[in-house]
Amino acid sequence: MAKVCDKKAILSESLKDIGCEENFIACCRNLMDEKNQEALIQELMSLRKIILNNIHSEEFKLDCLDVLIYKLQKKNLI
Repeated sequence: MAKVCDKKAILSESLKDIGCEENFIACCRNLMDEKNQEALIQELMSLRKIILNNIHSEEFKLDCLDVLIYKLQKKNLI
């Protein structure tokens, strides 16, 4: 676990927990070194958008599966 005072370690650990690749983590660490908070936030917002799109895609799959299960249970399709 990263020490509270080591901001780069906290950033790296959080990004690893999310499942980010090492090159993305290095990019974010470099932006932190450059004190380019705006660019770092933009990178993280882009990542958030990708993760949210993945969630929506998986939700759609679950909805389709739920409908199929419902039809099989209630309508005896097999």
